[in-house]
Amino acid sequence: MIMKEILFNNTIKKILALLIIVAGIFYTGITRKVHIPEFAHYYFGAKYAPEIGYTGLYEALSKALTEIYNQYFFIHNIYAVRNLHDIGYITSETALNNFHSQRWDSQRWKDFLADARFIDKSMLANPQKVPIQHWSKILIDHGYNVSPIYTAYVYPIANLLPLNSTNITILFWLDIILILLTFFLLWRMRGLYSLAIAVLFFASAQDMLTYCTWALLRFDWFFALALAFYFIHRRKYFIGGIFWAIAGVIRLFPMYMAGFFTILLLLLYKENKRIELKKISNFVIGIFSGAIGSVALSSLALYLYGMSPINVWHGFLHRIGNHSAETGILNAIGLAKIFELVGLSQPIIAQLILGILLSTLLAIALLKSELKPENLAIMTIFFIPIFLYLSHYYYLMLIFPAIIKHKPVRYTISVLIITNIIFTILLKLGLTSNQIINPECGIYSAILIIFPIVLLYWNKLKHTDLIEK
Repeated sequence: MIMKEILFNNTIKKILALLIIVAGIFYTGITRKVHIPEFAHYYFGAKYAPEIGYTGLYEALSKALTEIYNQYFFIHNIYAVRNLHDIGYITSETALNNFHSQRWDSQRWKDFLADARFIDKSMLANPQKVPIQHWSKILIDHGYNVSPIYTAYVYPIANLLPLNSTNITILFWLDIILILLTFFLLWRMRGLYSLAIAVLFFASAQDMLTYCTWALLRFDWFFALALAFYFIHRRKYFIGGIFWAIAGVIRLFPMYMAGFFTILLLLLYKENKRIELKKISNFVIGIFSGAIGSVALSSLALYLYGMSPINVWHGFLHRIGNHSAETGILNAIGLAKIFELVGLSQPIIAQLILGILLSTLLAIALLKSELKPENLAIMTIFFIPIFLYLSHYYYLMLIFPAIIKHKPVRYTISVLIITNIIFTILLKLGLTSNQIINPECGIYSAILIIFPIVLLYWNKLKHTDLIEK
């Protein structure tokens, strides 16, 4: 019997290892295309931040395209350009008139033009299409809206690696390294079986086949959050708080999760003293230290690069405000998506009341689940759909709950993996991402919002000894 169990476990491990390898090959490019437009936003935005800030990217690209082609050709093929100063559109002629040539010296403009030419050639997948039309979607996108933290560390990397076929491959692989390091931390925390579930969830998400493909360090916040969970798992709450703050300063919403985690720790401490008050204070101090330290260090770096940190941060906050106004609840998961799909517009009061109710239910359910603090930290991800509505891409962080050995969580992640696979197949069969995103987000919303109720019911069954603990 023991020998059979050992053989069975070894077989399972081999199957899981094979699945991880297949998922890795599938993700890293064997069957995939590079998403040049997404990469271009991040590369140009960081490398040329002193010249374009958060509002001048499309104006500079418009000017570059008149030199790559000619002004007449540009104006008569590009009909609209997004105005990054607000949330509207302007004509291509207006974009050219708004270009600030005095911000550029001759060498920097030559570098920008060379990079733009490389991107232009990289997008010529369809020779029958007018080449400049490849830029039409880029110029009406949402611009560069990443945190100054990102600019501070990507600026020297991008300037060190001007665009060519070799350097762009190096830049693509930086994200892969972050993802591999994240999975390494998950393996160290929970082992091979949990890692395999996380990898399957990650690799099956249809975002991995569309605009997140081979981007430029898009998973920095992802890795920082993994480090936070890892150090909390190791009971090093101060360091965990630092990395949680870094993830929050990069992408904002992890700070929302940190608030819920702190509240859960305080409730847990008050309820049964299973956690020392010192650990809670260390975590909070770590958050403040990480936030202040990362902002200060990035501001110093920006100053050394010749930028005004105050202007950069002001530009970022202004741009992110406009970006939120532009996107609204499109491509969203959560309570807002449910309201949107049933035809209700901006139900702020109803959303607030239901959000408070669901958050309370989830907090009670988590406290009754007898989870360890490191698992509570990870479970705060489930608070996000209740109040915040984010791009589907950010829900890749559900790979973290995937490692928790808790049946309701495992069942939830398994259903989401099946959802991912179904919509990935639909994507491969010819449906576009735009056709898929609304129904997929609706299913995600329903599953994640129902989760607190399911968890409460599960706890009730557990305490009546109807199921195994």
